[in-house]
Amino acid sequence: MLLIGQAELFVIPPSIFVLNIPSVSIQ
Repeated sequence: MLLIGQAELFVIPPSIFVLNIPSVSIQ
């Protein structure tokens, strides 16, 4: 369960950057 939690933490940041880049491009 700890490994899953760590994996989620590593997966979430990249997804945030991916969502941020398009929003900045649109603006």
